[in-house]
Amino acid sequence: LERAKQYLSRAREEFGADHRNTLLAGLSVVTLSMSNGYLGEAQVLAESIADTGRNTLGPDHRIVLAARFSSAYCAAKLGSVEAGLAKLDSAVASAEEALGKQDPATASRRIAVVELLAESGNADEARSRLSVLRADYSRCAPGSYIAILLSAVAAKIEVG
Repeated sequence: LERAKQYLSRAREEFGADHRNTLLAGLSVVTLSMSNGYLGEAQVLAESIADTGRNTLGPDHRIVLAARFSSAYCAAKLGSVEAGLAKLDSAVASAEEALGKQDPATASRRIAVVELLAESGNADEARSRLSVLRADYSRCAPGSYIAILLSAVAAKIEVG
């Protein structure tokens, strides 16, 4: 995480705060911060990346879409899932529109929302959304990335 933060600092100096490479480096810091439990820090940085990226890369750029989702995901984890769900659904809808439902990034975001619902005790809503996901991704090969994620979240829902 510290090395990623150092790289982000160098990228800001070398390329400027609004350059694609800097935003991508920032997104790496967001991902590492989230995986290390620094959700508040990740949320602030993700919001900044999303705002800057919208202006420089456009609202449908992968970096912007990822930053929007990360920000919303952190908000949901830090507060109530219900409050963050509207932002998550909006971020997922934007990814579906820009990238398509079959894009692995879109699929993993949709699955992450179901997983979050399951973790927060919203098993009925998680099951309902999982059913939709299974229909949308029914043609995925059994060992594919999406199929594996679907199986994992299904198991999580059933275990509770």
